Amino acid sequence: MDMYTLASSDQLKHIISTVKSEPFPDQLTVTNITLVGLEKRADDFKREHYTENYIQACFNVLKINKFFVVGGSGNEYCLNLILKIVRVGAANGIEKIYTGNRGIISRPAMSYSTVKYGCWGFLIHYIDSLVACHRSSSEERVSIDLITPEGGPIDPDTLDEIFVETQNIEEYKTINSIDRLNLSRSSNMLFKVGASELVVSVIETISEYMKVIEGMFNFDRINSLLNGSCYSRPFRIIVDCNNGGIGPYAKRIFEEELGAGKGSVINYEPSNDVRNFNTSTSENFEMKCSTCDLGASLDSDGGRCMIYGRRGFLIPSGETLSVITSHYHAIPYFLKHKFNGVSRSFFTPACVDDVTRNGSLNIVESPGSWRYFNELMGSKKVLLCEGHNFEVGSHHVGLRDGIWTILAWLSLVIHFHKPVKDIMLTHWSIYGRNYVTTYEFHDLPISKIVKVFSEMINIVFKIENLGTSSRLTCGENFKVVFADKFSYNYASKREAQSYPALKVLVEPKGRIIFRPLLEEDQGVIQIIVEVLRSDPNLPNETAVTENLFQLAMQIGKIAAGTGKNKPDFVF
Repeated sequence: MDMYTLASSDQLKHIISTVKSEPFPDQLTVTNITLVGLEKRADDFKREHYTENYIQACFNVLKINKFFVVGGSGNEYCLNLILKIVRVGAANGIEKIYTGNRGIISRPAMSYSTVKYGCWGFLIHYIDSLVACHRSSSEERVSIDLITPEGGPIDPDTLDEIFVETQNIEEYKTINSIDRLNLSRSSNMLFKVGASELVVSVIETISEYMKVIEGMFNFDRINSLLNGSCYSRPFRIIVDCNNGGIGPYAKRIFEEELGAGKGSVINYEPSNDVRNFNTSTSENFEMKCSTCDLGASLDSDGGRCMIYGRRGFLIPSGETLSVITSHYHAIPYFLKHKFNGVSRSFFTPACVDDVTRNGSLNIVESPGSWRYFNELMGSKKVLLCEGHNFEVGSHHVGLRDGIWTILAWLSLVIHFHKPVKDIMLTHWSIYGRNYVTTYEFHDLPISKIVKVFSEMINIVFKIENLGTSSRLTCGENFKVVFADKFSYNYASKREAQSYPALKVLVEPKGRIIFRPLLEEDQGVIQIIVEVLRSDPNLPNETAVTENLFQLAMQIGKIAAGTGKNKPDFVF
């Protein structure tokens, strides 16, 4: 990569074009605490000027003037967006743009790269149903996420500035004569732009990520586990990459580096069919897990990971954080770095709370965005975090990391000499099991959602109306022991922040969360119900949480406020 490779068209002196444009009103997105970029329908980014307007707004606000990283799933759609972003970047005076081989960069690798090169990153990825389960439509959605030079998601205030800027756009700069990029191998491509030069550098992101991850785990012991050299037989794994950009990373690490058998990593080639990027409905995956010791299903950018034991036994959301916290000494990285605390999102099951209750570890309940986790880890308040929807990550990149999660579970298997399911059952025998069900009311006008939450905050949640009261629901008596809005006191820019989500704690031990999910003109009311039981083998999770859900319906006056007596979606 010391020599520049020049395509024939690159020997031209490219001319900057200023294109007149108008704002797209729908780019003034309704923001919430999880938003880290512009998320829209895939067809929206194909509209004339649409992507360029947004990228120009980013340059106007962020003042990016030298370098940035861009990449994503590596399919044809992603490559087209990379080309548009490169054109706008070149026209705005960028000197160097980094991307991965074939345009592929996973979320953890993007985080590492922005830190290494000290620049912003544009991560292009599809939204799968594991993330967007609250959407009733099956439309293809894409997000261009903004990753900071510190490796975390963009600050919500800065993102709001960008969205406001999109409504003031009158023109953008681009270079239409850059008509193709050769990203098939590591190289540097030189483009002459006026009196300046732009270098597009294709970097080995997989090798660089490997260097980070192999220092955190004992690869020799994991290799022995997977190839069976120190055990009675090989430990069989199946890693489903769902045809996303994480595929080449998983293939290299598990099959080539760690000796898992050929065919252990499946669906590893990026696909142009977005229907393949669906971790939560991967057909027959649980059946495939019946033939292996550990199964893992990764989302398209490699941030989220669902872990399965034998016969399709799924590790519930929140439990990975709980088990690792209880046995962090099983992971070499945590022996080298002080394991001082953990954090979970407001909406992640509270399994880890009991693990930390009587010990010296910090536990921080934080908003759903990894910006807050990144900030907590950067300030060394915590070392490990889990967001909702199977998002686990540690200090090594400051973002969720699915491959890290798989390696952590393999390390636990080595430490306990037990199968995945047995590790989980042993943990539940000590702490009990949190049964969680999410109920969603879809396609509600924003005005209805605002009214429901306003009445809950101003009337229902008054201490004299709710506090420490007992409620009889479906024959089960619940005592309300706490009710309040979520708040977060660790943000660097504000003394304290409040969020519209509400929580109710009850005895016998349970938790209700009321959460609004708002989009352009309508939204969803999400009710998360969590119940702790000593028996980990209750067959019907929804039956366990049903009585507490009925209490939630009473407290929130959901039927009256929404006109719906039952949820549209339960999972």
